[in-house]
Amino acid sequence: MIPNIETFNDGRKPIKELCDSFLKLKEEGWIYENIYLSKGNWQGENISLPMISLRTKKKGKAFWILSEH
Repeated sequence: MIPNIETFNDGRKPIKELCDSFLKLKEEGWIYENIYLSKGNWQGENISLPMISLRTKKKGKAFWILSEH
């Protein structure tokens, strides 16, 4: 579960909203993998944020940058 953490106050989307958008790619056949769980403290609360990989089944060289605006 991705915590609902506010980021910037300049129109950028919160981390949870971005991750929820990216995770919809699983419904289109992308392969999801949890690579690492980053743990820390935010405003006095212990939180965990997953570092994820989303990839397609196609083999070969590729470089993806996922962003939503």
